[in-house]
Amino acid sequence: MEDRNLSLSSVAGSLGVSERTVRRWIKSGKLKAYKPGRDYRIPESALREFILENEVSPEGESSSLEPSLFNDVEDDRREREMYAATLMENLTERAKALEGTYGSSVDAIPLLEHTAFNEARDALTLLYEEMTARGTPSKKMQDAKERLDKAASRLGAWYWRQAHPESHEANQTRRALAIKRVNRDQKTERNDNAVRQSDRGREHPEAG
Repeated sequence: MEDRNLSLSSVAGSLGVSERTVRRWIKSGKLKAYKPGRDYRIPESALREFILENEVSPEGESSSLEPSLFNDVEDDRREREMYAATLMENLTERAKALEGTYGSSVDAIPLLEHTAFNEARDALTLLYEEMTARGTPSKKMQDAKERLDKAASRLGAWYWRQAHPESHEANQTRRALAIKRVNRDQKTERNDNAVRQSDRGREHPEAG
């Protein structure tokens, strides 16, 4: 049976690590590969051998390579989390920039700008969920996700108000009327209390 040659990206995808980690394994000699041109090629048999060597043996003892492989995977996970957190922070700054640009404008945030922001946020949310499924994300990544969600919520509310000025104005009018009614009721209650106190004073005048 002919031994297939696999690309760096396909090996990284099948093992759930980055291409950088696979390159590290190749350069350290853990994973056999050759480089006919610009890109590495990994024989399928070499990949099977690598996987078998780094699995726990039936006796429950690990091979000498397993600890370093585990460390590589953990390093790769940390690198991914730091990169994802940086992307989230950059997108949060983008949301603030949009608010700053259009916050005092009578014009709505352009649809393309808002759509691009939402698509980027959705992609990062999926990435976050994927990483969360593999383990508890770092505090930095959790904080970055929380800040991004808050910024997205503010931006979404602002965009909706700008895109639906009639509804926003109607809500503002209803709110103003409600406040006016509350103030009127409070004033009426104060007047009624004053009248009652005056009546009680006339009914029970103090002895001279």
